Amino acid sequence: MIEVSSNAPRLKLSIPGNKSQINRLLILSFLSRKDIQLNNVNFCDDVNELIEIGRQLGISITTENKSLFIKGYISHNCLKDKLLKLNLGNAGTTIRFVLPLLALSGAKFELDCADSFKSRPIKELLDSLRSIGADIDSDCFPLRLEADLKLGSKLEVDCSKTTQYYSAFLLLSSHFDMEVKSINVDKSQKYIEQTQQVIKEFESSTVFNIPIDASSYSYACAYGLSINEVEVLNFERDEYQADWKLIDFINYSNPEHIIPLELGSFGVEVSQCLDLFPTFVFLASYALGTSEIFGLDNLKFKESDRLSESIKLLELFEVEHSLNGDKLSITGRNTRIKKKVTYDAPSDHRMIMTAFLFMKKNFGGIIHNEQHVNKSFPDFFETFNS
Repeated sequence: MIEVSSNAPRLKLSIPGNKSQINRLLILSFLSRKDIQLNNVNFCDDVNELIEIGRQLGISITTENKSLFIKGYISHNCLKDKLLKLNLGNAGTTIRFVLPLLALSGAKFELDCADSFKSRPIKELLDSLRSIGADIDSDCFPLRLEADLKLGSKLEVDCSKTTQYYSAFLLLSSHFDMEVKSINVDKSQKYIEQTQQVIKEFESSTVFNIPIDASSYSYACAYGLSINEVEVLNFERDEYQADWKLIDFINYSNPEHIIPLELGSFGVEVSQCLDLFPTFVFLASYALGTSEIFGLDNLKFKESDRLSESIKLLELFEVEHSLNGDKLSITGRNTRIKKKVTYDAPSDHRMIMTAFLFMKKNFGGIIHNEQHVNKSFPDFFETFNS
């Protein structure tokens, strides 16, 4: 557990690199005959798990400060007849991106993952792999995978639950003959655009400087807008992260230096930026009037049911709210609750970081399971308590 004080000083801080881009570049590096260097790497759990899987597949990956150097590659059936046992951890992006890569290698795999991932969607990806030659004995982990992928295949990928399935096959098709079509894409379109852009840049470069993570920036922005002044020392915006919507939404003129503002009520649709939902919940809780957040369908497919967990936080901090179908209404309050709150967090980094903001805004408290911030922002508490 960690105790969060109500002391909320001005902050100067740096934001870690975007793990979504790092993971896409790692998969492309594993498929490429080029030697690749990644700079400003965020060594969070999601990235570390993919690095370890790459090493177990025979890729040479070395680190120096915040840089990665990658040599070696996976080719079609390069590991045929080998048996490998892997635990893929709990990172949704890592697991979904790596399964087609494993199938391409031609080895036999006995695969498991962390218990926290086992309730999250994976069947549509497994069905897509089966359609192009993979033999998979289960629709959930643990499972056995053996494949002789049919290159030259035409593949439709169902993205109704996550676009990560489609991105996984796009990354594969950038190096191997495969025609991939997405269906049922109505959420998270920006992540597909990010995948396409990374593939395009990879064609002509071997050294990549990772931009800061917009999702992680959102906590600094929310702290600065609602709690106390924040200066972001390494701000640099790229256009391919959906979570920059926060800056566009509040129309903030100086995203490097954020000062408290009196926010009015707002309405925002979050289906294209679900990781921002808890941050918007926090901001709405202290905006003037009643705000509405909608586009909530796929929140249950994240590391936790983020809608239920966000409502739990609203109740803990005595914020008036109501849920009507796909719309959460929140009436902001301009006073603090005068007690410390204890939050038994799920294994969801975003809910933990949002609970921290609520505690700093109010009278402090205690967070259990705080270690799960390592999934995306390992230095979160040190950074925000500096």
